Amino acid sequence: MPVDMRLLRFRLEEAMIILRRLGPNLGIRVPRGKVTSCRAGEDKNSRNVIFGFDDNEGTLTLSKNDLMSCLISYCQLHGVPLPRSGGKSIVLKPDCVELRIILKNLAKV
Repeated sequence: MPVDMRLLRFRLEEAMIILRRLGPNLGIRVPRGKVTSCRAGEDKNSRNVIFGFDDNEGTLTLSKNDLMSCLISYCQLHGVPLPRSGGKSIVLKPDCVELRIILKNLAKV
């Protein structure tokens, strides 16, 4: 069966702008420095995201669910269509954060 995958890629700087604007609603406080890295938590099965910052600003650790909530809210506020029925996931890359939406069972071939 065909699968439709939509990919929204946010550069680290864009993700930080979104987290600084929408994160306080979830109790997320973002350091002031420039974001320099993004990685999954230490545990292989970790549901956490760790952002690194320059100038000794430390790190920001938050759950993938909180990050996804902020990205989805941003898309809704800016008219980016996201299908409700699609499965959503976060994929971390060295230079970006991806929001992936998977729609299954579109049609039978």
